[in-house]
Amino acid sequence: MNDNYYRIYDQLYDTYPDEFLALRLGAFRGTYLANRFIEELREFIYEQEYFVGIMRQTIMIYEMDNKFFLRPDAKMFLVTNFNQMIIKPLLVARTENKIDLNQKSISEMIQSDLKTILRFTYEIKKEKQASGHDVMKAIDQLWGKLESTKLEIWG
Repeated sequence: MNDNYYRIYDQLYDTYPDEFLALRLGAFRGTYLANRFIEELREFIYEQEYFVGIMRQTIMIYEMDNKFFLRPDAKMFLVTNFNQMIIKPLLVARTENKIDLNQKSISEMIQSDLKTILRFTYEIKKEKQASGHDVMKAIDQLWGKLESTKLEIWG
């Protein structure tokens, strides 16, 4: 991986997702959506921020416990895809009363899936830092074993 992109992914991961920061800076203020649904939007974003925190914590604990580290692109790949493809759809479905999942059950599912992916990635890489591509290969191999795939959110 090019050193410049390594650094860029590291920075992107540290600030992901940007809309959390934008909300806190008031970037949504004044738009029709914000005026009409500001509390719902704020809650939606804060919940995403909470789950991204759970993901970061799970990754960090796994790395420290196993002395196995992900490259920044691998962390960004995991956090971005979990947030965009799992967290956001679950939060919308929950808001629309289409699913009955509380914050705790979503957190447990995310942690379980991340640990499963990290363990499998570790088995593939052992002593080297894992890349986003390594994580993608692990997810492909584990697809039917992940808790989130049982919800048929995508795939």
